[in-house]
Amino acid sequence: MRPATNLLNATIVSILVGAYTLNLHARASSLALGTIMGIGLGIVTFAVLRFRSVQRVRQIYLVSYAILVWTGFYTIFSYLGTENLAIWVWDHTKVYYYEGIPTVGTTLVPCNWAMPEIMLGLAVFGRVFLQEQMARFPSTLQIGILYTVPFLITAFVLGRGFCGWICYFGGTVQACMSGNKIRWKMSKCMKQSASGEQYIDGLREEVKDVKYGIAIGILLLTFAFAVPLICIVCWVWFVQFFWLAIIFLLVSIVFVGLLSFMNKKRWFCMVVCPVGGIINFIEGITLFRVKLDRAKCIKCNKCIHVCETYAMTRESIENSGKPNIDCIKCHRCIEVCPVDCIDIYVRGTATPARSWFIPLSLATAASWYAWFVIAILILPSILRF
Repeated sequence: MRPATNLLNATIVSILVGAYTLNLHARASSLALGTIMGIGLGIVTFAVLRFRSVQRVRQIYLVSYAILVWTGFYTIFSYLGTENLAIWVWDHTKVYYYEGIPTVGTTLVPCNWAMPEIMLGLAVFGRVFLQEQMARFPSTLQIGILYTVPFLITAFVLGRGFCGWICYFGGTVQACMSGNKIRWKMSKCMKQSASGEQYIDGLREEVKDVKYGIAIGILLLTFAFAVPLICIVCWVWFVQFFWLAIIFLLVSIVFVGLLSFMNKKRWFCMVVCPVGGIINFIEGITLFRVKLDRAKCIKCNKCIHVCETYAMTRESIENSGKPNIDCIKCHRCIEVCPVDCIDIYVRGTATPARSWFIPLSLATAASWYAWFVIAILILPSILRF
C-alpha cells in the first residue's frame, strides 16, 4: 500500500490534528491533559498517513478508545455508588423538545449527546440543585435540531467510516477479533457461490437487513417518546426497562464478543447495529467512497477475504468496482491489495482522499471522546452527592 500522502503534508496535517486535540482537552480540562492527548493523536495521525501498513496502528488506536470509554463509565459508576446512580437514573430528564419543558436536565456520566455542549463550552456541572448535577439541554425542537448538527455532519462526511475509525463499540468488537484462527465459518449466513468458493459473494440479504429493522424500530420509538435519538440507545433506558437490558446484554455477548472472536468478522456492525443501519440510509451521498480500479485488478480476491464486514464481494467488484454500503472504510482492502488498485476517493471524482479522510476521522474521534477522558481524570473529584 502506498502511503496516504507525502512527508511534508503528513507532518503539517499531524501537527494540525495534534493542535486541535490539545486545544480541545486543554479548554475542558488542563494543559497537561491537552498536551498528552495532542501529542498522542498527532503521532497516530502521522503513522497512519505515512506507514505502508496501518492496520496495527488503527486497531491499537480504536481499541484504546474503547477501553477509554468503558473505563470512563466504570469510573463514574463506581464513584457514585448504586444508590446515587439509581437516584440519577430515575430523575434523569429525557424529553427536551417541547415548549415549556425545563431547559435543564441532570447529567453525571459520559453522554455523547453532551458533546456539542462541551465543544461550545456550554455544559454546566456542579452542586447547584437538590444535590443533583445540572447541565443545560435543548428544550425546543429548533434547538434540538441545532445540537444534532455535529452528529449529522459526522454521518454525512464519514459515513460508515464512523464504524471503522470512531465507534467505541467497533473498538470493542475489534478487541474481540484478536487472533487469526476462524473457528466458526457461519456458512449458512453466506451467499452460495456457483464456483463453490466460500465468502466471495458476501452475506445473504436477509441477514444484512436485520439492522434496518432494528434502526426503523428505534426511529419509531424516538418519535413515539419524543426523545433525542441517542437517548433511545442510552444505557439509562436499559436500567429503567430491565427486559431491554437483558436483551441488549445477550445480543452484545453473542454479536460483539462470541461471533467476533470465533469468526473474526464484525457481526454486530453487519447485522444488528442500529447506528450502522441508520448511516446506511445516507451512505449513498456521504463524502468519501472506497473504489477499485478494475483495469488494474488481478482478481486475487485478497480484498474480499480480509474485509471485516463482507462489504467487498465478487459481485460488487464486477458490477461497480467498489464495496457495498456496509464498507466501514477500515483500509484493510487497500493495504492487502498487491497491485495498489484500491483507494479512498471523494465521491463522484477521481481525487484520492485518504490524506483527508484519515485526519478528519481522528480529529472527530477526539471530539467525540473528550468527555470520557475528562470523566476519568476530573469528574470523580467534582461529582459529589
